[in-house]
Amino acid sequence: MRKLTALLAAGLVLGLSGQAMAAADATATSSIGATVLTPIAITKTADLNFGSFAVSASTAGTVIVDAADGRTFGGAGGASAVSTATGFVSASFDLSGVATATFSITLPTAPVTVTHTTVPANTMSVSAFVSNPATTGVLDASGLRTVKVGATLTVPAGQAAGTYTHATGLPVTVAYN
Repeated sequence: MRKLTALLAAGLVLGLSGQAMAAADATATSSIGATVLTPIAITKTADLNFGSFAVSASTAGTVIVDAADGRTFGGAGGASAVSTATGFVSASFDLSGVATATFSITLPTAPVTVTHTTVPANTMSVSAFVSNPATTGVLDASGLRTVKVGATLTVPAGQAAGTYTHATGLPVTVAYN
């Protein structure tokens, strides 16, 4: 009888400890997934061009091309339109990517220098870059969008006549949000 009682007690202890162990273990599963997006792409379709203008021999000024192909002049008459003034246009970039995705735009924050094509000592500064859309945008239902970029050209008094360019161009970066 004692052996039977001891055997039953041992069985009960082992049974309860097995239930305790079984109750402490639990397993769940999760599915695994990933979504690879079409990379956002940007292609330049037009260069930023301040066009032709006249300069003052004694007064500095600015030429402003906005992000909608408009042009204005600032300063005290240091730069002004001439009757044959043509060629000004904001930079234009076509974007493509995932339909209705949002994106951010990064423009230069530091001034960019444009240099006379034949007399490199003559330079002007381009700054205050603006874009349309301004800092973020949404691709359309086809995954497309155009971004326009303008800026301000600072023209020193008596700036040398000629063509000015920037060797590496205007960097515009877009990224998905």
